[in-house]
Amino acid sequence: MKTEAGVIMASLRVNATGQLFVSTGGANSSGTATLMATGTDYNVWLSYEPGVIASVAFSTDGVRPNSGGQFISRLGETVSVDPPTRFEFVRDTNGDFVADQLSIAAARIP
Repeated sequence: MKTEAGVIMASLRVNATGQLFVSTGGANSSGTATLMATGTDYNVWLSYEPGVIASVAFSTDGVRPNSGGQFISRLGETVSVDPPTRFEFVRDTNGDFVADQLSIAAARIP
């Protein structure tokens, strides 16, 4: 997610082995302990609270994990106080992604 000026506030990425990472200001978290498998449908959540936490979680059953191998977070970095206004999907390795449904909100989405 980015500000109107293009400042990256928080992002998630999946590496070639299926491990998810969350980053703020270009610094990555460690990766998720559980790997995503190809050919599987997932629900993925990215959350960012400036100066508090950025997190990413995924599941196959629609229930958002808050800990464990399918959750990872990065603490305490405020990149910008401006609200996020831009969301981008960028593929940095070979492969495809399909977004069947996308929900964006200023409050937490269960």
